[in-house]
Formats: sequence, C-alpha cells, structure tokens
Amino acid sequence: MGVRRIDRFWKILTSGSFTLLGKLDTLRVLSSRGKKKKAFYPIRLPVGELFVDGENAAVDFQVLAQVFLDVAYGELQLQDRIVIDVGAHKGYFAAYALMAGAKAVLSYEPEGTNFTCLARFAESARLHGKAIQVFRAAVSDSDGEVTLHVSRESWRHTTLAGQEHSSGETLRVRSCSLGSILDEVKREVFERELILKIDAEGAECPLLLNTPAKCFAAVKEVMFEHHSFAGCELHLILDRLQSLGFEYMASGREADLHHLRANSHSSCKPLSEVSR
Repeated sequence: MGVRRIDRFWKILTSGSFTLLGKLDTLRVLSSRGKKKKAFYPIRLPVGELFVDGENAAVDFQVLAQVFLDVAYGELQLQDRIVIDVGAHKGYFAAYALMAGAKAVLSYEPEGTNFTCLARFAESARLHGKAIQVFRAAVSDSDGEVTLHVSRESWRHTTLAGQEHSSGETLRVRSCSLGSILDEVKREVFERELILKIDAEGAECPLLLNTPAKCFAAVKEVMFEHHSFAGCELHLILDRLQSLGFEYMASGREADLHHLRANSHSSCKPLSEVSR
C-alpha cells in the first residue's frame, strides 16, 4: 500500500465528517477505485446519502477526498448562510455545506450521471430535514442553452470546446445566468447572506467578469477554482472581485482554489503576491 493510500486510509478512519457506517462506505469506495464497476456506491452521512459512480470511482473519490478529507472549503463561514453551488458534481460540497450549518444549498450541475447522484443525495438530505434545491443546468453569463462537452472523467465536463479529456460527445443543456440566480435568491431570501462556490471547468471567467456588479450585493464570500484553460488570467478575476469590495484571503489548500470575502477586517494577502 503506497504512502498516499495509507494517508487516505488514516484520514477516513479519523475523520469527524463520517459516521462509523460512512467510514465503512468510504473505505469500500477506496478499495473499488480501479474496478470500473457499473454500480453506484452509497456513502452514509448525518445529512443524507452521497453516491459514487463505480465507473468513475477513482475521480469521484478524489473530489470526495478534496472536500471531506483535505477540507479544501474549510475557510468558508457557512453557518446560517445560503450557498450557491455552481458545478455541483455529485453533491459532495453541498453535503459538506449542510453539515457545516448552511441554511440552504442551491446546486447546479448539467451532466446527467452527476445530476442523478446529486438529485438522489438531495432527496435523502430533505428526509433529514435539510433545505437543498438542485437544478440540471450549466451556469454562465446568459440564460438559454449552451453546449456541454462531455468528458471521460466525471469532474471535467465543460462548456469550453477543444479540451483534451473530452470524450467527443456533446449535449445541449439548459443555461442559467449567474446574475439571474443571484437576483432570484436575493428576492426570495431577503437580507440572508450568500456564499458563492464556483467550479465551472473554465467558465469561471464569464461568470465572474460579466455578471453585473449589483448582483453581488448579498454575496459575502466567493470561493472559485481557476483552470489553466480558462479564457482569462487569474488576476483579471481577482481584480474585478476586489473592485466589488471583496478582499483576497488566500488560495485554498488546493493551489487553484481561491477565496475572497466581503467586508473582512482580516489581514489579507495583496493581489501583487498572487501568481499571475
């Protein structure tokens, strides 16, 4: 057993996120990563059941580990806030947010298998008294439809053409603009603070550069992943968000994950220190 595998094994056993049954479920996934089995593996949590796709178990486990074992989103202040989850995958971050005290989660995911698992988690979470809504949709800077380029890996589906991991399959999917999402949530939950999490496989540029400034009024924290193939450089997004009153806190535990907070009095890293 390699060092990394031992580390993962130990983190599962000592994690406070999983119940005993959940730890057993996660160890089962860990041992099944290379089998490419046509099955869905449940992982029982205090807020419901997550699912891992046996045919993509290695990738799904990496996402699960990033969220629950590496605690990549641990700096977000989620308690009693509404979370907008863009690029929800199979609901792993949504589950983490609900466990961390989020008032409600709105999750957006355009790909079919991912959305099936996300919807199954949401159904189980509601049975545990949790507030979560899920939408089979991409999020962009406009409402309508976009082309989704399907990847062989469950975390790489993207609206950007020409990516090396594409399977060659494309789908036309519903698209919701980030501006309309933020405006609608603001109307429905007046004076409730919002958290915006974005993992949009390169679409973070139009989302964060083109969404009108007024739409960010209720957003208190943004955490987004910047991809090397995105259509803009990282500093353009950071400069735009800073101009809206957000302060750069730090890159996340994953180097391409970036966290900004509105109206923070914390000591923040200046943008000149961020890799461009």
